[in-house]
Order: sequence, then structure tokens, then C-alpha cells
Amino acid sequence: MVSKAKINPMITTLSTMSIFRGIAYLSNNGISIVINDSAFKWIGRGYIGPIPFIILLMLISFAGIWYLSKYTAFGRKIYATGSNYRASYLSGINTDRVIWIVYTLSGMMAGISGILMAAQSGAGLPIAGEGYEMTVISACILGGTSLSGGKGSIVGTFLGILMLTTISNGLTMLTVPTFWQQIIKGVILLISVLIDVIRSGGYKKA
Repeated sequence: MVSKAKINPMITTLSTMSIFRGIAYLSNNGISIVINDSAFKWIGRGYIGPIPFIILLMLISFAGIWYLSKYTAFGRKIYATGSNYRASYLSGINTDRVIWIVYTLSGMMAGISGILMAAQSGAGLPIAGEGYEMTVISACILGGTSLSGGKGSIVGTFLGILMLTTISNGLTMLTVPTFWQQIIKGVILLISVLIDVIRSGGYKKA
């Protein structure tokens, strides 16, 4: 839909998210499924030495994507396509293929995240991950990723995630009501987008 039909990526993401979330509810009538397989739950709760297995997977994933984006020809094609789609196409890059692969990788990582969440919680929850999309966008923008494309880094995204997680945990420890936490997270997202607009030179006085 994005690479071939050229549908807006944000609209495509939100619409397919709604479709698959509806399928998740319909598949089991919105009832959570308890997982009794201890080996599966170990994936989300187990340790290798003093380090949680889930943390090791996260670090391996970050390292792999960091290497791909920084030291491979495909990584440079990703940045080029995001920066200027038309110029990249004219320079000989198969931009449709690049976009298709990137979205496939993104979907794969989302699937792995869903498996890890189910293993950690010990249940298949239809509402799992609800609202995370805004948190992810905020973390990426805070980490230096541009909404207009072509800019960003894995290290910056990692720092953005740490920042938002620290804020979220701090609000919980301070017993800030859930509704206020939603407002604060929304403000953070707006500020993040404003920073991105200013950084990309999109804000100009009339």
C-alpha cells in the first residue's frame, strides 16, 4: 500500500492497526488467553546470568539495525530514499523495493515485540500495546528522527526511549493519575514534533 499504491504511510499504519486490532478482538471475543507454557514465558521473564534475556534481545536488535543503517549500502539507500524519494529513484535506487523491505523489517520487529510482551505478561492480551504508537513516535522524534525523512539514528532513538521510559516511570512513582499522564505524554509528543519542525527549518515567520 505504501510502496506501490503510494498511500500516505501514517494513514496506512493507523488504518491497518485498527483492522488487525479488530481481528485480534474477533479471534477470541476480546478475552485474554492465559499462557501456561513455562518455556515460552521464560523468553520474556528468564535471565542469562544477571541479565534478563529480553534485554539481551533488545541490545542485539539495536546492534543489528545500527550496523545495517550505518555500515551497509542498503542502509545508505534507506537514508537516501527517506531524504529525497525522487532523486534516489533517478540515481538508480529501487526505491519501491527499499520501502517494501523497510516496512517488512518494521512489521517483523513489531511481531517479535508482541511475542515478547505475551511471554512477559503470561497472557495473550487483545489490548496489548494500545497507545504505544504515540510513545514510539515521541521517542523517535526526541532521538533525532525527522518526520520528513532522511534523518535519524538508532543511538538517538535508544536515548529517546530511555528518556520517555524514565519520565513514565517517574510519573508512576509520583502517583500521578493516569489521565494526567496521558495529557503529559500528549504534550511531550507535540513538543517533539515542534522541535522536529524547527530543526528541519520548516518554521518560518510570515
